[in-house]
Amino acid sequence: MIKLIRRAAPNWLTGKWKAWGLQYQNQVADPRRRNKLDWPMHKGVRVNQLLYPLLAFDTKDHCSFCDAYPMIARVPATIEHFYPKVRFPAKVLAWENLFICCGNCQQKGDEFNRYLLKPDAGSYSFHKYFLFNYSTGELEPQVGLTAWQNKRASETIRLYRLNDHGKPDDRLEVLERWLESAQTAVDQYCYRFMF
Repeated sequence: MIKLIRRAAPNWLTGKWKAWGLQYQNQVADPRRRNKLDWPMHKGVRVNQLLYPLLAFDTKDHCSFCDAYPMIARVPATIEHFYPKVRFPAKVLAWENLFICCGNCQQKGDEFNRYLLKPDAGSYSFHKYFLFNYSTGELEPQVGLTAWQNKRASETIRLYRLNDHGKPDDRLEVLERWLESAQTAVDQYCYRFMF
């Protein structure tokens, strides 16, 4: 989970996200439609179709959480709601709540707690919170963290399943390929935090 520098929200979203959030908040009250997000339309196009390329551009087509690349070729890609949409329906289309995400990381689903690290937070840094274990391929909490920081790193690893779905083995394989290459074009590899 590398640091994400988020650009400003598109103007069309800035003017409408609160109203769309209120609409979804009303929908969530209906148990039959609770988890279903009917993405609103903007100029005849579903909002998720407009948002996806903007979010993908900011991450260079990497997952915002595990840094998988390219997502579509590796695992399905989607838009993640950092604050789960059912629990925080008013934030469903808030720009700061939307992240490009691989299908594995999105299995976080409706889980959320106050410890979860947000990749675009001003104080966030991968190396502040995480270590990459070059022997096992796993992410671990950084050495010397306070109890609060350690909990944040541990919960982020757990909720986004950063050491599940074969990711540690995949990281070691990618690292080996990178070491055998000319070691350039880091953005063309998964798990840029390893290099």
